[in-house]
Amino acid sequence: MVFPDGWVVKAKSGALFANPKDDGSFFLSLAPLESALNEPDAAVKEAKKLVEDGFKNVKYDEVEKVNGRGVNLLNLRAKGEDEDGTALISSVLISAPEAETFLLMQIISSEQGFKQHSEAGYSVLRSIRPHSSGKLQTFRFPDKDNPAFAMKLPANWTIEKDETGCYIVSLDKQFTCSVIAIDMEHIGDAMESISKKAGARYESIVWNENGEPKVKMDDDTGNTLISSEGVAKGGGMDHKVGVYQFAKKGAEKFFILSVWAPMAEAEANGEAVLKMLTSIELK
Repeated sequence: MVFPDGWVVKAKSGALFANPKDDGSFFLSLAPLESALNEPDAAVKEAKKLVEDGFKNVKYDEVEKVNGRGVNLLNLRAKGEDEDGTALISSVLISAPEAETFLLMQIISSEQGFKQHSEAGYSVLRSIRPHSSGKLQTFRFPDKDNPAFAMKLPANWTIEKDETGCYIVSLDKQFTCSVIAIDMEHIGDAMESISKKAGARYESIVWNENGEPKVKMDDDTGNTLISSEGVAKGGGMDHKVGVYQFAKKGAEKFFILSVWAPMAEAEANGEAVLKMLTSIELK
């Protein structure tokens, strides 16, 4: 998850606490519940007990299901009272594919604090995504017994394979990339053509900080890597775009891997993508 600049974030007794600096009228906490993922009703009951332990005269809204970035969210809104007056309370039950129990994020605020900080608080909630496990899967093309191309990626990422290569989606479904196998006779113009198609998705794009693509040759293996990376603008945000051409001397085909994602998602998945790129083998 990502917290706004200027927030104070502390960990204590297995829980995480955060609030805007110099304003304790709005804060959030994150901690694991005891309820297992197959016990959503028990998780709601557990969350309500925590609310009622801290507030009186609690009134609830209906539980709201929300789709997150690779996580599922149940939002239980409530109003309660304590010694400081009326409190607005959001109890958000978070479940992720590889988790064992629910996580509970509580957002608690005065009415005035909610007006000032609710957008920042809910931006933290929207930023939550599951972390890719350390387990890897290996993709081989065109088949595992006689591959011309192989790479490793997180085991919980999905791969859709076809006769030309594959399409890959990260666990949070925000980072995507594709691999295309191309006949060696087209190696002269394929990189430029695919880079133009990638850039056409956006309002504007700057490739390689206005420089040239990087070329890396390995005389021992006969492998050549050409890398072209860009920062694109579209939909009011920055995006990361990359096109990577892998070729081996004497091979019948070469491969182009294209990646694209909003900048925040590219950074969140950066470690996994780097491992994927450095794992690539040409047979």
